[in-house]
Amino acid sequence: MLKECIKEAKEQEYIIKRISLSEEELHGKDMTRLEFDEVCFLRCKFSECGFTKTNFINCVFEECDFSNCVFTDSYFKKSKFTNCKGTGANFTKSVFKECVISDALLDYANFSESSWENCKAENTSFKEAFLSEVSLKKIVFHKADFSGADFFKTMLKGIDMSSSTITGITLSNSHKELIGCKINPFQAADIAYLLGVNIVNYDE
Repeated sequence: MLKECIKEAKEQEYIIKRISLSEEELHGKDMTRLEFDEVCFLRCKFSECGFTKTNFINCVFEECDFSNCVFTDSYFKKSKFTNCKGTGANFTKSVFKECVISDALLDYANFSESSWENCKAENTSFKEAFLSEVSLKKIVFHKADFSGADFFKTMLKGIDMSSSTITGITLSNSHKELIGCKINPFQAADIAYLLGVNIVNYDE
């Protein structure tokens, strides 16, 4: 069904709207510049597909796999990702507005130069992900795993990272990205290590 929708949308330049797609599987499909509005993707699998400059408005992705797909310059608004897998996916320069990501696996994904506003990510893994030069506004991270993630030139001021894992993150030499960021006492030890500070136990 999805293949036919994509073909017609490309030929007639219309928006794919208000449909539910279940257990669709596509490999190497070009979906560049398409528009999806109020589309529900359930247990769909996309392999090496291209979504460059594609718009997703009011869409739902549930138990989907889009690992290694390309979403460069794409736009997501009021969309939800639940129990999805996007390992190694490329979201460079994409825009996320009023989106929710939960229980997802986004290890090694590339979000460089992307923009996030009024979004929430919870119980989601961003291990070794690229989050450099990202614009973050009114973001909630709850129990997210950023182990080994790259936050180079991504300002975290005012963002609460206290429930998330930030072990081994990459920052600039000045560590300016952490100014104003909220962390818990246990995370402070990891930050101290980044700053070259040695923490010792004081025994009177």
